[in-house]
Amino acid sequence: MKSASTSLVVAAMFFIGGPLFAQEAQQVVYVRGTVHAVREGAAGTVDKSSPSALRFQSGQESFSVPYANITSFRFHQESQYHLGVLPAIAFGLFVPWARRHFVTITWTGENSVPEVVTLEGPKSATEGLLEVMRARASEACKPGPRGIESQSCGTQSFE
Repeated sequence: MKSASTSLVVAAMFFIGGPLFAQEAQQVVYVRGTVHAVREGAAGTVDKSSPSALRFQSGQESFSVPYANITSFRFHQESQYHLGVLPAIAFGLFVPWARRHFVTITWTGENSVPEVVTLEGPKSATEGLLEVMRARASEACKPGPRGIESQSCGTQSFE
């Protein structure tokens, strides 16, 4: 009897806890930018596994950003709802206040042309993207000539 209950508990932990440890590619949305290979609003995945480049894939459309060419990156979040004070208070009583999370990446493309892209995704995906870029695009976080960090280097701002 004890072994049956033990195996039942182990099976339940496997089926319930298994998805918690599965690593799935998180969806992000290409909001806007200078990349013409991908249409605005395209949902896709970001591949961070390459040590040399960040790759966005949306069906047949894709682009990559070499970490060595990243000049700056920034995380910011916006309120999903833009209301006045009284409607915001009333709305906030019944619905959780949602935020949209964005990452803007600036890099130097082919022929030294500046490129920029803004991606939107869940907070966990955007924060994970920032951590990878802080580690692999270290040139974007170096201080300027006066010792002041000239690029935003992923700092958080509220809009």
